[in-house]
Amino acid sequence: EKELVEKYYQLSSNFGPMILQEYIPGDGVILDVTLLFNRDSEIRAAMVSNRIRMFPDGAGPNTAGHGVINPSLRDMTIEMMQSIGWKGMCQVEYKVDCRDNTPKLIEINPRMGGSTQLGVNAGLDWAYKLFQIIVEGDCEPQMTYRTDVLSRWLIPGELMHAITTKNKKKLWPDFFRFFDKNTKYYIFN
Repeated sequence: EKELVEKYYQLSSNFGPMILQEYIPGDGVILDVTLLFNRDSEIRAAMVSNRIRMFPDGAGPNTAGHGVINPSLRDMTIEMMQSIGWKGMCQVEYKVDCRDNTPKLIEINPRMGGSTQLGVNAGLDWAYKLFQIIVEGDCEPQMTYRTDVLSRWLIPGELMHAITTKNKKKLWPDFFRFFDKNTKYYIFN
């Protein structure tokens, strides 16, 4: 504890204030809750997704993922963001703690996150809904999306994951299903 305090003050004097975060053990199960609120902080769209693969492995952006149904995590996240009067898009990331199988808050991204295309592929058009809120004043709420769609960020995400992951066996056979009817790809931009 003493060493931690000393290092904190040493680093913060060089780099400015910092936030310390507990290390959450686990096998890298990351859940993203992507939300859209209108100007009155009323929820207009929500999606929970699971990162199947990431680059770097276990801690980076989503390279393959799909929507999941988790109403308790979704509703808790909506309530948290409404309590601070959030407006617009956000992506809230959780890591599942292997000690108690509970999702633990990792970060709040105050923007469209890496899972935005995953939502589009699953039937949730975030950009159009945001456009409607900005231009027309509001949009219809949407809390449903497809959970049977695998979204992949093939180049460079999936490729880099395949090259660098230590567990190559985990790639088989899912990684090689390029033409499955429920597999959609992130756009190149």
